[in-house]
Amino acid sequence: MSTELSKKPEPPQALIKQGLFDQAVITGIQMLEALYRWLYKEVQPRLKPEEQQAVSNALEKQGKPFADLTMDELVGLFEEMRLYELAERELKRDFSFFKTTQAWRDLRNRAMHQQGEPGDRPITKQEAEAFLSTVDLHLHQAGLVVAEGPARVGSKVRRLCLRVQVPSGKMADFVHGVLTPLREDGAEIDVEVSLIARSPEGFPKATLDRNVKEALNQIGATILDEEQE
Repeated sequence: MSTELSKKPEPPQALIKQGLFDQAVITGIQMLEALYRWLYKEVQPRLKPEEQQAVSNALEKQGKPFADLTMDELVGLFEEMRLYELAERELKRDFSFFKTTQAWRDLRNRAMHQQGEPGDRPITKQEAEAFLSTVDLHLHQAGLVVAEGPARVGSKVRRLCLRVQVPSGKMADFVHGVLTPLREDGAEIDVEVSLIARSPEGFPKATLDRNVKEALNQIGATILDEEQE
């Protein structure tokens, strides 16, 4: 996940211990806002062309780029474009908790509202703790937080060799979910691809010569072995 979710000025629980319940709730909201922005960046490139166009049209109506949207505008965009459902479809995770946003939006408004006027209700310790506990639970349910265990000093992998069979149409997910994290952690990666293409009727040899081999040549790939029947 993006490091945006870890950019917190101070842990919310520490704010609660200091009696800063409003600030603790605001910090929790900032975590949710970072989650919205991360989720959009993850799901937008995976959308179908017509879905991407619909999202672009919705942003044009807002009159500002996605990065400049307020929290309420983010929520509105996700609700209007049903991005929760699309994210669940593409990422295979549960984001249903996003669909009940009104409760925490009301809590946020109370936390950010200047107290002192008649009828004001300050955030209580119980409300702040319950809200932060809910945020943490939702992040875990969505598979976005890994439970921390004891630190293992020196636990490093110096060499990894995997032999995997990737389903057709999932190569982009393989690159995104397997190769990219390893590369970001400084690994030098060599990939050998074993390709088996079958067709009962046979496919034109011209496809192999003009398309397949030309594409391999353009990306600098080396054919290590080749068999044809």
